Amino acid sequence: MNEFINKLNIKKEIEKDKINLIVRILLAIVFATTIMFDSMIHFDGNIANKLSDTYIKSIELSNIITFFVTMIITYLVLCVIEIISDKIANKEKEVKERKSGLKVSIITAIVIIILWLPYILSFFPGGVFADSIPSISEALGYAPLHNRNPILHTLILKLFFDIARLFSNNVIPLGISLYTIAQVVSMVGIGTYFVYWLYKKNVSFKYIIFSVLFFGVFHLIPLYAISLWKDTVFCMAMFLYILFIADTIYYDGRNLETVRGIIKGVILSLLVMFLRNNGIYIVTLVTLILLIMYRKRIFNVIKPFGITIIITIAITYIIQGPVYNKLNMNTQFVESVGILVQQICYIVSTDGNINEEQKEFINEMCPIDVIKQEYRPCLVDFIKWNEGFNNDFISENKGQFLKVWFQLCIQNPGKSVKAYLLNTMGFWDVNKANRGGYINPRMWPTIENDSNYKQNDYIQMLTGKSIRDKLDSKSPISSAVFFFIILTCAQLTIYKKRYKNLLILVPFFATWITIMIAVPIAFTLRYVYILVLGLPIAIITPFIKQKADKEI
Repeated sequence: MNEFINKLNIKKEIEKDKINLIVRILLAIVFATTIMFDSMIHFDGNIANKLSDTYIKSIELSNIITFFVTMIITYLVLCVIEIISDKIANKEKEVKERKSGLKVSIITAIVIIILWLPYILSFFPGGVFADSIPSISEALGYAPLHNRNPILHTLILKLFFDIARLFSNNVIPLGISLYTIAQVVSMVGIGTYFVYWLYKKNVSFKYIIFSVLFFGVFHLIPLYAISLWKDTVFCMAMFLYILFIADTIYYDGRNLETVRGIIKGVILSLLVMFLRNNGIYIVTLVTLILLIMYRKRIFNVIKPFGITIIITIAITYIIQGPVYNKLNMNTQFVESVGILVQQICYIVSTDGNINEEQKEFINEMCPIDVIKQEYRPCLVDFIKWNEGFNNDFISENKGQFLKVWFQLCIQNPGKSVKAYLLNTMGFWDVNKANRGGYINPRMWPTIENDSNYKQNDYIQMLTGKSIRDKLDSKSPISSAVFFFIILTCAQLTIYKKRYKNLLILVPFFATWITIMIAVPIAFTLRYVYILVLGLPIAIITPFIKQKADKEI
């Protein structure tokens, strides 16, 4: 109790640790602000609602009270978490270095597979999402390759369809089955490797058991393992990439001095960059921070890594830029400016401050009467895919589009902020969640009657009863919940003064930020699924210590 009271003594806290106090207060303010805005939003759960049904109400006294109450409670909770973390650290005992993790790995893999069997048997061969259908068409050669769905993921699909052709004329069902089996095995391997990683780092068996149960029992892990969409594969690559960064911190960069470390870093970076279109920005940011952190060694022992990774990133930019453009493989301009389009449409729909020149440009982009009729605050698709929307026009006039958008936001700051908050609410509001893009164990409605996409419920075949509804998530969890957990891990890392460890969390934040810049829909957990899959890494980040000796 005395420890808790001391933490509430601001004067003592300033003397002890000014940085952590500031971060703790800022985190409490940020979370309280999101709760305040949550109390001001009118939203009934339907992302297709118009502005008349999804909107932000004017601020009232009750909202301000909500802010201050939430801020105080959040601050106190953070203080309690710090005290608990200290008690956990004090209870840690020195563990002799563990030699072999084979037994632990085998047990982990078996446990995870057993716990996942109900999901696999109930939904085999898994679920196909709307975005997966174009990838399947491209993989089968029915459509040209396009990077709207990452080409590398499509080529992985193609590999399994090519294998299926060797054994059957029913290429699609067999190919999907083989792909799902490989993805499930890979996901089991990811969980097993992480447990092995913890074991070799001498982490407490209690946390190892927690991690095994997290991968085996938390439904969002097996449900993504049986979902055929790009996000699962990307997040598996990201998970390994984050572990590579954690190793770099653990060994204080000594792994970057080895050929093995360089090859591993380059391969994982390439996978992250080519399995999601925002991957290149994540890797670029992490690499930049990494090179700054080890700048004193960049010109000697880690020079080969620095040169190799910079060349790798540069080549990736060339391939995904000029090369893809030349081959007409890149996504349309509107795909990267969905939020900007939404802000313009909100301002138009609410009769904001717009001059005649701006109205003329907007009319060329999309007729104003169409915008007022079709605008949905949570989903840009109603505008983007409307026959009145002129994508070629904004693609050919990118500079003017950005100029008009910027001018409108300056002229209508309140409206532009409201539009942004409504179009991203699922990523910052812990109380707002939606099943759209949340999980995908079933077949997309447009293909469920196609014989190529039939699912088998083996549990029902064997017992006469289906458990699908029990396995399928009924109450979605907001993406923001996972984001704020990781933010709390960052604050706790600062509290522990393990500042280098913050690099481990950078990929999480970089993923979230890039989504917040260009997300076309207010809700879709799959875009930030790494926040879920990577939770066990984030939680242990404040406690990771550097290895004292030079052995790798």
